[in-house]
Amino acid sequence: MANAAPPMDTGGWRRWITVAGTVHNSFTDYDALADEAGLDLGATMTGTRSIEITRRYNLAMFDRHLRHLPQPLLDSASSRYPEVTIVAK
Repeated sequence: MANAAPPMDTGGWRRWITVAGTVHNSFTDYDALADEAGLDLGATMTGTRSIEITRRYNLAMFDRHLRHLPQPLLDSASSRYPEVTIVAK
């Protein structure tokens, strides 16, 4: 995902997040299914780990915007998810 274009500046809240060891399909169930089937989609991260990260960061975003709860995970690096880099705010 390092080749992706930087986000446009819309003036609103945003986060540009990259996850080392992933490919486009890592953010769907394909990676986990490919792991089970023994297929190589090009990711170095396991499908289970990519699903865990996707779920946690999506939950943090929804909690921040829908429940108005602070989400430190979206503001700085996390030792629990060292693969994740916040590229832009």
